[in-house]
Amino acid sequence: MTLPAATVEPHASGVRRYAWRLLLAGEIALATTLSFVALGRRSFWLDESVSVTGARLDWSGFVHWIHTGEGNMSLYHLLLFGWVRVAGSSEIAVRSFSAVAGIASVAVLFLLARRLAGVRVALWAGLLMAVNPLYVRYAQEARGYSLCLLLVTLASYLFVRALDRPSWANWIAYTLVAGLAAYAHVFALLVPASHAVSLLFVDRRALSLRKLAFSAGLLLLSQAPLAYLLATSGQSSAVGWVASNNAVGRLFAEIHARPPLAGIVLVIGVAFLLLAYRLIARRLGSPAHTTSTWSRLFVVAWLLVPPVLVAGVAVVYEPLFLARYFIVCLPPFVLLFALILDRVRRPKAATAAVLVVALLSLVPVMRWYSSGQVENWRGATRSVVDATKPGDGVLFFASFVRVPFALYLNEGEMDDRAPVSINPSGDWDSRTSVYGSATPTSRGFLTRDALRFARIWLVLSHYSPGESDYGATRTWLADMGYREKRSESFADVTVVLYARRI
Repeated sequence: MTLPAATVEPHASGVRRYAWRLLLAGEIALATTLSFVALGRRSFWLDESVSVTGARLDWSGFVHWIHTGEGNMSLYHLLLFGWVRVAGSSEIAVRSFSAVAGIASVAVLFLLARRLAGVRVALWAGLLMAVNPLYVRYAQEARGYSLCLLLVTLASYLFVRALDRPSWANWIAYTLVAGLAAYAHVFALLVPASHAVSLLFVDRRALSLRKLAFSAGLLLLSQAPLAYLLATSGQSSAVGWVASNNAVGRLFAEIHARPPLAGIVLVIGVAFLLLAYRLIARRLGSPAHTTSTWSRLFVVAWLLVPPVLVAGVAVVYEPLFLARYFIVCLPPFVLLFALILDRVRRPKAATAAVLVVALLSLVPVMRWYSSGQVENWRGATRSVVDATKPGDGVLFFASFVRVPFALYLNEGEMDDRAPVSINPSGDWDSRTSVYGSATPTSRGFLTRDALRFARIWLVLSHYSPGESDYGATRTWLADMGYREKRSESFADVTVVLYARRI
């Protein structure tokens, strides 16, 4: 199949060719600037600290960590493992990997949009991506989202190229990149599903079913190791957390809890999708007409299929709605906006609209730069260490927030002055900090293991004051004669010192 959009290539004069190349270079420069501004100002937050701590392990410890605890984002962590050994493990050094991946995704989006609709739409899409607040936010985070964004955009470009020039090499390249994207984040698997839906609107005679079947089979085969990692790394424990930490997730959790209602919602959803397909197919009519509008349908499928599939999973299994997971839908979001503007008869007016939207997008980006810390573990760790006396203990609530605390102890070489870790117990080395040795903070445990400390630092983050375990811990501290001496907040981290009169 030869896509009509593929013919919209820049074959103008040398001046025009120079102009769009210069504009593209400007967009890349803008994306670079926005990705690196204030990159190291914020402390690592919890999720980042988990990635950095895991990447600093030795090879055997790293493999064990991926196998038992971090099956998702395994490709990102593997690349970060090598990156930190070259660039270092400071905030700027680690996050620069995500920044570079994000910048590359802007360039790849330009290539994809140019193939679909020409240089003008490509420049619009590139600009809107570079200034998008979601893009900037995760280009500055030491997690796999920016790498995932790059790989799903590249996979989509290769998919369109494989349809335009259906060689074995193109289909294999697409399959390999699409398969790798899932190892950056499992939600990347939703993008090939949207690609498959877009094929419903392609003239069947233009498709090579043998190559499609081979590509689909190879893609499924490539996900076998990921399925194994997710099964062995306890990722299911995160499902409930995602479901309970956003309004959409809670709504679908309520639906899922009522099987009759869940069945009705599922049937209505399937019926709606079938009706939508029939209406679209009827309106498109002839295969030629279908081909001429396929670019827009491809983008719409990419934008809508992932949330629809996640909604279906929420009805039959568990809600998995979290905004950052849907970064896989950011490229089609900006692409669709650019394609809609391309239908405006006055290109200058459309370009002006793009510039206005870009300027408005910079407002939340500037707010992101000027906002305070998400979780200031750098400051919290330093504060505790500076005020620690010999024989002090530290208790983490919840237990997993020991990871960022230990990271800054090790990074700042402060572990020799740190208080004794009561729960989770263990030394402050990286290996212990990732795996931990958490015990429920029961009254019996605290009486046996914590009463020997005259002073206890209670580190609070990622908890609810109404949690029963937290209330029980405070009650035990009061009953055992501990009194609050000082409390200090570091963004979303609170440090409380308790001392007991002996």
